[in-house]
Amino acid sequence: MDIASSALYISETGNNAIRRLQLPLPPLAAAILGATFLPLSPLARTHQLTTWRALGSSNSTGSGSLGAAIIQPVLDARDVTFQSPLSAANTAAFNPTIRTLLLGNVTLAPRDATSAAAGNTNTTFSTSAQRGLRSLTITTLAVPAAALALPALINLTLATPMPTQQIQLAAGSLDGLTSLTCLNCGGTVGLANLSSRFRVGNLLTQPLTLPRITTLDISDANVAIVHANSFDGMPALRWLSMAGNTLTFVSDATFSAVKQPVLAAID
Repeated sequence: MDIASSALYISETGNNAIRRLQLPLPPLAAAILGATFLPLSPLARTHQLTTWRALGSSNSTGSGSLGAAIIQPVLDARDVTFQSPLSAANTAAFNPTIRTLLLGNVTLAPRDATSAAAGNTNTTFSTSAQRGLRSLTITTLAVPAAALALPALINLTLATPMPTQQIQLAAGSLDGLTSLTCLNCGGTVGLANLSSRFRVGNLLTQPLTLPRITTLDISDANVAIVHANSFDGMPALRWLSMAGNTLTFVSDATFSAVKQPVLAAID
């Protein structure tokens, strides 16, 4: 169902067709979505979180193109546990109208940043999840390369099981997040906050491809070396903080008017 237009799409297997049914509801009308049932834990690697095209387990309010309030389905799976690292099969048949996914403590595995729609089978999320998700909240201790590749994702919140723990990052941890405008930003659009709660590791050994991030905070994140290409994928970067790190080397080719044309301040 397309909540914005009140259109319901029905697949007809007998004629290999998809039918569009226009419901007699005004566009952007508020509607309460019935909660879907979540599976018993722990969930196996090949098992789905939801039944085919379920609309979600709760609702959040967003704004339509005209500023009117609309109801956006949310899948709250924070109480679900997994037997193995999160896999694309877990979000198979994911309804692309679900914009927000809330996950509890999960393990992530290294993946390929190429989208599932392009035929890549080594992804954490299914094609429909990659297409639909705009906001993800997840609890984990490590983010391997491309483990969270979601090309349409705008808002990402990462947390640890215990408040004293840190999240381990690696080269490529943030690959596949080209639409991201908020990473642990606390409501400040454009901020990627990788300070203190993260161990950056070798994250900066390859370019951070976050073209929509304007503010990057990697203070107190155990950064030692900044390479020539560390921020090459951040053309919108305006403010960078590396305070509190024991820097041993910063390449003189890291920053330039060509690579970061609007960069105004470095802390």
